[in-house]
Amino acid sequence: MVTAMLAPTRWPESRRGLPVTGLPNSVAQLTEPRLLPLANKSCHSSHHLSQNSSDHLQHCISLYQQTNFDQPKSIMTESLENNVSEPFESLNISDSEPIDSSRIDIPAPPSTTNGRKAPAVNLAMSRVDWSRHQFGRARIAYDSYRLDTIKTILRPREQHLSSLKKEGASNDPVMQFLNKKLSDKFTKVSKAIEAHSTICARILETSTHPLIPNLYTGKDPSTSDQAIVRSTIRQLFRDWTVEGSSERDVIFKPILTAIRAIAKNHTKSDSENFAILVPGAGLCRLAVEIAKLAPSADVIANELSYHQILAVHWILSNREARQYAIQPWALQFSNHVSASDQFRSYLVPEENSIIIAPYQQARLDVEGDKVLLRCANLTVTPYDFRQYSNLGYEASMDVVVTAFFLDTAPNVAEYVATIKHVLKTGGTWINAGPLLWNCFENGPAGKLEGDLDDHEAARARQSGSRRFEKLKEQKAFEGKVELAWDEVMELIELMGFRIEVNDPDLGEAGYIMDTDSMLQATYKVGYFQVVKL
Repeated sequence: MVTAMLAPTRWPESRRGLPVTGLPNSVAQLTEPRLLPLANKSCHSSHHLSQNSSDHLQHCISLYQQTNFDQPKSIMTESLENNVSEPFESLNISDSEPIDSSRIDIPAPPSTTNGRKAPAVNLAMSRVDWSRHQFGRARIAYDSYRLDTIKTILRPREQHLSSLKKEGASNDPVMQFLNKKLSDKFTKVSKAIEAHSTICARILETSTHPLIPNLYTGKDPSTSDQAIVRSTIRQLFRDWTVEGSSERDVIFKPILTAIRAIAKNHTKSDSENFAILVPGAGLCRLAVEIAKLAPSADVIANELSYHQILAVHWILSNREARQYAIQPWALQFSNHVSASDQFRSYLVPEENSIIIAPYQQARLDVEGDKVLLRCANLTVTPYDFRQYSNLGYEASMDVVVTAFFLDTAPNVAEYVATIKHVLKTGGTWINAGPLLWNCFENGPAGKLEGDLDDHEAARARQSGSRRFEKLKEQKAFEGKVELAWDEVMELIELMGFRIEVNDPDLGEAGYIMDTDSMLQATYKVGYFQVVKL
């Protein structure tokens, strides 16, 4: 097997939070902190160059200088920025795999450290293959849910109990108490995992597509893929249970009221082209409610994670409501008042697909390099939201709705610019949510699923776009543009919007919060409604 790193074509400022200000011209310049990831990643390959060698660093400089930063992003960069926080992704590709001449060549170093010439090898994927590779990764992560969750969450606790039993006397009343309580708890956790694995199996059943081969080449899904699947199960509570309405209503009600009023102001001819964009849609409950409210509108929900898109497809394919039980707190072991609280069950989905789309069947479509989900007047797309600046959507939207999404921006000005780009003149942007700038895109609580308190769950509520391994070591500063609410409003005005509603205290809401937990974390939700000038 050969493990190779994809060569960079553009430094992804959006992920690193740093602009590209120039090209390195020397080994010394390349070793400055912001360029070290380039040295460590772009040139790490089967050529086994020494990480500290001048030849290795000089080759990195050569690669970097070959980049044309004025050209559009390469075939790979766009997809990479969609799925990982770093500019490179490791691919495992068989040595015997035939090389497709249409693929992009990765320049080989001039020589190895022992002086032998290294052969040029073409290991890059096409844009289409890369997108489907991500689709395959999501499917395999669902397929691995049961075994991985047992291995990651349950087995270590069982092993710890076993070691305690070996250390203590069998007739010790304390040991007997712990053994009984923990054994019973672990049995219930195991049953919850089985119930959730049934849902994962149903998601897999509905996500097959004859035009989408499974291109994931890894033996096992990554840790981040596995965490996103576990967190997606948890987010079903927020989006698709009756009990989750207490979190949703604070956000949904004012948004739907505003859209209803805006839609009434359109003439019949206008309404035929009435278009609404919902970035950061997650499991798409808000987008579905908007599509139901405005059946003649074209509603586009954008969600970066295929893991969540596949779950939405399953939900929209369900003909029976409240058919499956989830236990969203089963993998959390802290802050329970009663032992039974950990295993409370909730039925999903709250509504069946007949109510959502009476005469429409949800389907997965291959369009270009992406897999889209369509159902009635709703389309779900898997882009990085900022790509909408380059996808032919200029002045195409009447309304953009952002909910618990604005603070996922590495640079909020980029989001504002993208929203301005897609809105028609006179179009409305509606926003509701907090300003937790250190959260991450895509997926709730994917950071440390298991022994995870509600506050950390909220902080990690959109963690899918960063690699899990990098989340293990939190940095003091993640390269974010962090503004106060009033500063955000000033920025929005500066960039060409008129403020119609500005309410920094709409109400309080949790995010996948156990209301019976001993730790309660809620957000004070801000709300604004602005019009593009």
